[in-house]
Amino acid sequence: MHTVVYVGGPGEINYIAQLKEVYQARGMTMPIIYP
Repeated sequence: MHTVVYVGGPGEINYIAQLKEVYQARGMTMPIIYP
């Protein structure tokens, strides 16, 4: 099951945003990031 929405604080959101290329390389869709 994929994560659809990710709820996190500023640090977690910045970390997840850095993983964009990893998601793309694996053919995965990033979750919606909700602060």
